[in-house]
Amino acid sequence: MEHLAQAGYRSIAVDLPPFGYTSRPAANTYDTGSQALRILGMLDTLALSRVILVGHSFGGRATVEALMAEPSRFTAAVLVDVALSIDPQPSEPGLLGSLIELPAVARPVIAATATNPWLTGWFLRKFTSRHDALTADRIAVYQRPLSVTDTTQAYGYWLDAFINDPGLSRSSRSADYASLIMPIDVIWGATDGVTPVSEGLRLSRLLPDASMSVLPGIGHIPHVEDNAAFNRALEKFLIRVKGAQAS
Repeated sequence: MEHLAQAGYRSIAVDLPPFGYTSRPAANTYDTGSQALRILGMLDTLALSRVILVGHSFGGRATVEALMAEPSRFTAAVLVDVALSIDPQPSEPGLLGSLIELPAVARPVIAATATNPWLTGWFLRKFTSRHDALTADRIAVYQRPLSVTDTTQAYGYWLDAFINDPGLSRSSRSADYASLIMPIDVIWGATDGVTPVSEGLRLSRLLPDASMSVLPGIGHIPHVEDNAAFNRALEKFLIRVKGAQAS
């Protein structure tokens, strides 16, 4: 964010619930469509149009859904190690999906794991390759929002929506990616063990105007693991978009 600001860009960080300090929706709606509407609602509130939308990891589905819902609002997009579910095969809910639907089971487990600040560093190491980047200060950034009231309960509702996603949204259909005609950069960590680079390659082939930057030795969180390399890849794309707009 600071690098982009110094380069002359206006950048706005958005935490989709239940992450960060964003208030948790009273209706506990965390499906892909609802999350996409929150992105579009934020643009309405800030009176923003013709923006470049950047989505990472779990936020990928909502990012793509927002792009597909109102493409005219976006000049370009950047998708970073996004966790999409494209053309999912019909299947019965697995054991995890079934257990997540039971609050009496899910909440104690989530409280002991995902929202337990003592395990934040452990989870981040599972998601990354460059563990040297996981300083105490960086881990603390992830730990602090866990103290927000009802975070464990909200994580349960979100995880249920994410794992048991029925695959009915446009972002789940490969054919709909042809509608995204704006320039899109796909940035991926070469050693991502959560969303393998093969998923990024498939995504880039579905998009009409895609470029792809694969960052060597980096896992699922490029902007944390090697912020300088991530900024270079991002700014290179932004300069290309800006140049195309000027011509």
